[in-house]
Formats: sequence, C-alpha cells, structure tokens
Amino acid sequence: MKTIFAIFDRKTNSCVLCKDAFGVDEFERWFSTVFLRGDGMMALYPQDYDIYSLIDFDDETMTVDHSVSSKLVCSVDELFDVFKIPRPNFAPSGE
Repeated sequence: MKTIFAIFDRKTNSCVLCKDAFGVDEFERWFSTVFLRGDGMMALYPQDYDIYSLIDFDDETMTVDHSVSSKLVCSVDELFDVFKIPRPNFAPSGE
C-alpha cells in the first residue's frame, strides 16, 4: 500500500508537489534529501509549506482505500530538526 503526499504552499494557497511513497518516513526522507539541502524555495522558506497525506492506494491493483482521508503530516520547517539538516543561510538582496 502506498500513500500519495502533497506539499501545500500557504503563500500561494496551492499544491506545489505530489508524490507517492510507502509511508510517511520514506516520503520525509526523500523530500528532505531532495528539497532541503540547497537554496530552493522550500529550503529557504520552509515555514510556508506543509506536507499532507492525501490518499492510500494499492500500487499493484491501482485501487484506492476510500476509508482514509487527507490529513496534515507536518510543516516542512519541522524536517530540518528531524533530519538534523543545517538551515541555509539566506540574506536578502543587497545585504
């Protein structure tokens, strides 16, 4: 069984990414490795983004578990502490 996760951008009130994973631990590890170790928007402004689990599905039969509803997993900001990732140093232009 896999879960589809989404990243919600609070500033634009939109979903900016969807990805499947075998569980929240796998998704958080993948996400942190890909998006929090650089100078991208999610690393620089992690407080603007939340991770949601949307739905569970069987990736062999492609059937959906309708008994599971979407829920907030965590803020992207929390993952820096969970994985002990140094936060990027960001200085606005001109500083």
